[in-house]
Amino acid sequence: MKPATHPGVRIGTVVTALIALLPYFRDFFITAYLAGAFTAVWFEIRKRTLSLGDGAQLGFLSGFYGLLLAGTVYDLVWETFHYQLWRIENADRVIGLFFHMLQDATTPSVWILITLQIILAAICAGAFGAPAGILAVKIFRRS
Repeated sequence: MKPATHPGVRIGTVVTALIALLPYFRDFFITAYLAGAFTAVWFEIRKRTLSLGDGAQLGFLSGFYGLLLAGTVYDLVWETFHYQLWRIENADRVIGLFFHMLQDATTPSVWILITLQIILAAICAGAFGAPAGILAVKIFRRS
């Protein structure tokens, strides 16, 4: 099974995204990485024995995917509430916004911004998620 498809990674991703979206916890984004990594390792260590490398991988993947998921959800919610798309009189704006987003996606500046966000998410996941995964394996490991 590929590491990205482990159930622990999926659950850690959701926990990371939820904590990153909470109003007061997102100011301390490191808590999202810690909670996601600890959840992923805890879920996986119940089923099999994990090495420190497995813990680092689970911590990195859950943090990286979780932050990308949180950013996507935040952007979608912001667009919906900013343009009040739930109102029936604004339903005609949905198609226009969709085409505007497609047009913006082809500009180099948007691609550079998206690439920088992904690189920053990977760096933070490596700096905070991987060590948290290793720590979680050391804590939850059965003696």
